[in-house]
Amino acid sequence: EGVNYYSHMEASGGFADALMIDFSGELTCLKGSEQGAFDLVPILNEFIEEHPDFAYRGARATLAVTGKEGIFGHRINKGDTAAVAAATELVQELRSQGYLIACNTYENLNYDKNKATDIQADLKSWTDEITPVLGNVDILVFARGSDISDYTGPKFNVLYSSGFRFFVSATSKGIPSTEVNRTYIRQYRIMVTGSLMVNSPSTLSNYFKVADVISGERGF
Repeated sequence: EGVNYYSHMEASGGFADALMIDFSGELTCLKGSEQGAFDLVPILNEFIEEHPDFAYRGARATLAVTGKEGIFGHRINKGDTAAVAAATELVQELRSQGYLIACNTYENLNYDKNKATDIQADLKSWTDEITPVLGNVDILVFARGSDISDYTGPKFNVLYSSGFRFFVSATSKGIPSTEVNRTYIRQYRIMVTGSLMVNSPSTLSNYFKVADVISGERGF
């Protein structure tokens, strides 16, 4: 899922600032001056330690990242060599633990509402700034729950020529599905959001009880 640490989130004080490796070599999050399991990766790792059978053949999660503000909270696009070194080490550790990393576009861009030339420009920024740290990735998780309508037209040609073979979007029908052919794999997943839990809780009933998660104290 999308694991981005934007500056506006950092300023809010309610989110982690970055994903990092602590002094003992464990993956953790930094929030202000505190380190701890404040986000998906360390929380998932702690759960797997207690329930190792949860990770089928060692697989963990696919982490989709944008690039405009760096990756995993490390502002590598500001020319900070220390940030680049930290991000590179972090990526290596994530992959060694079984995490996959996907492109979530460079600018968190809705590709459905943009032209093929705009997508090409967005991916050029990704290639220039993010690929040196991540290497080539073949998974694209469309930003903002979008998709492209034509998998044979100019937009798809740009994506395919950029190396993407796995395309992940969000289902509007509440049912996850996968399309497999000789050219690509296309997957629709359910995005678990506050809006969905409030407006369509039955969509998630096969996975958990929404009433156990939603709390009036959180403003829902």
